[in-house]
Amino acid sequence: MLIHCKSGTERAGLTSALYLHLKEGVPMAQAKRQLSLRYGHSRLGRSGVLDLFFDHYVEDNRKRPMAFLDWVEKVYDPEELTRAFQHGAARPARFRRTWQR
Repeated sequence: MLIHCKSGTERAGLTSALYLHLKEGVPMAQAKRQLSLRYGHSRLGRSGVLDLFFDHYVEDNRKRPMAFLDWVEKVYDPEELTRAFQHGAARPARFRRTWQR
């Protein structure tokens, strides 16, 4: 499989993490490492919402085990995730600012 995006960090990292988890059975906590500084990804910018997305799944799954696709269908709330991200939930405290378009 070849995955490409302009900078090679966001769509490729997202798809790689999903592939590892869904097709290879890698635990999401490990698979989400495809979104890391090692591969040019930073959670400090707008793309940090991807980190928060995976973090929410990992935390929810720890509390109440559920397959990822079931979580997406039954639990995931994109509006709530966006609000949390806009209020700095994905960034270390020293970098938190309200995210604006």
